[in-house]
Amino acid sequence: MRISLVYCFLFLLIGSNLFAQSLIPNVGGFIRTKSIQDHVSVARIENSEEMCSPAVLIGPRVFLTAAHCTPLIASNGLVKVYGPGFNKIIRVKAVTMSLITDDDFFSGDDCRTLIQSLPDGVTLTDQYLAKCWFKGGAADIALLVADQDIQSPMLSLGGIAPQNMEVISRLAEISKCGGDQGFFNRSQFKVFELNNSQVVLENFNVGSAQSNLSKCGGGSGGIYYRTLQDGSINIVGIHSASIQNAGPYTIYGKKIFLSTNLFGGTNLFATEPMDWLIHQIAKFGLQICGINLTCHPVKLK
Repeated sequence: MRISLVYCFLFLLIGSNLFAQSLIPNVGGFIRTKSIQDHVSVARIENSEEMCSPAVLIGPRVFLTAAHCTPLIASNGLVKVYGPGFNKIIRVKAVTMSLITDDDFFSGDDCRTLIQSLPDGVTLTDQYLAKCWFKGGAADIALLVADQDIQSPMLSLGGIAPQNMEVISRLAEISKCGGDQGFFNRSQFKVFELNNSQVVLENFNVGSAQSNLSKCGGGSGGIYYRTLQDGSINIVGIHSASIQNAGPYTIYGKKIFLSTNLFGGTNLFATEPMDWLIHQIAKFGLQICGINLTCHPVKLK
């Protein structure tokens, strides 16, 4: 089974009133790339044909991205890093939890059994789709470990797991997927389902949907984040892929259609990815904001 997807981009907050938030139509917009780089360091992940959203600095020598973005890094490990008042080329080592493929997005025995039991040409409702989308896929997360410390503000992870129906945001640079050059796109999402190490998100304002036949990338590795009461942000997830048109798709030998726009990615506060992060901290002697290092709050506006 293979399905064409748009490859694009860990959850926390203080106070229970956040989880009562609702999506507001057309909330989102653009932030200039320079404005992001004025607040935090980012590492470009791209080649001549494809790109992922820049990896963000989460420790003195640690960047966070999606695992499936790492093959875009040159074999010599050199990446361009931009931050407040500087840009330079550094060498990184990519450490991945796994490398997911298209098949991971609709995966697992329950998903296969469900789809094979449905009539050909059926529309997969939200209820059924939640049983499949990212149900059995591996956590799509990677760290880029730099060969030097980077003296720059860093974004923080945190310790509260995501909640169903919580509203969060995604920040992704998608210029090679039809987005505006020199801008990050910011969109609101609602947590639709939590599947193992994955989080499934329903997007109220997807903007101009891209063809699912495109694999230009762009948003992958982009961060999902909460905005805290003081206006600073904490990373709560990593974007992996999206479904932005109705189909038809051929999955497990059945032709199906989809009824909603769903995005998905890694929930870093699930047991498996968090244990993996802690293991990498010990293995490489890392410091990561929000886990074993307290960092200054960062606001992106």
